[in-house]
Amino acid sequence: MNGLYPELLPILQEELALPELAINAAADYAYCYGKFLPLVLWERGLLTLPQLEAILLHIFT
Repeated sequence: MNGLYPELLPILQEELALPELAINAAADYAYCYGKFLPLVLWERGLLTLPQLEAILLHIFT
């Protein structure tokens, strides 16, 4: 995951059951294009809007 958002990895893998390959691909894309990883996951259909909101609350609170 290129060291991006290491605190999100357990949430994405365990709670949301996202495959590690999908997370890594999204993280690489986010890193290369300067995008925010949770938004990339949402844009790719890997997160629902409520899941995205929960992650954003986790990050910013």
